[in-house]
Amino acid sequence: MQQMAWSDLERYLKVYRPRMLRCDSDYVFLAGSHGSTVRDPALPWTDLSRRVEHLTAKYLWRCAGIGTHAFRHLVATAIIKASDLSDFKTAALVLNDRMSTVEKNYAHLRSSEGANRMTELLGATLRRM
Repeated sequence: MQQMAWSDLERYLKVYRPRMLRCDSDYVFLAGSHGSTVRDPALPWTDLSRRVEHLTAKYLWRCAGIGTHAFRHLVATAIIKASDLSDFKTAALVLNDRMSTVEKNYAHLRSSEGANRMTELLGATLRRM
């Protein structure tokens, strides 16, 4: 794991997690399971994604709100678009997902690559036509 991630995790565990705890808990991340009907008093909220959606709607201009899963898409899209080679492998590693899954879900980001490569290879020929 990158050094920056370790420092962020340590800060979360030492500073922010204790602030959110309502009572002793063995949970590392203090959010309940999606759709869970059991309320754990140690958890500050039952649905972290809904809370993120509320906060993004409140603080992001002209945003109806996005859940936590949307951040996966933002990260994957940024990685793939930043690379000339559509770096699906790096995106899969960052998302802790299979490369085939990432390729399946983000192949649409490569749609212009074929046309661009064709222009590189056949541009002169096509211009003469």
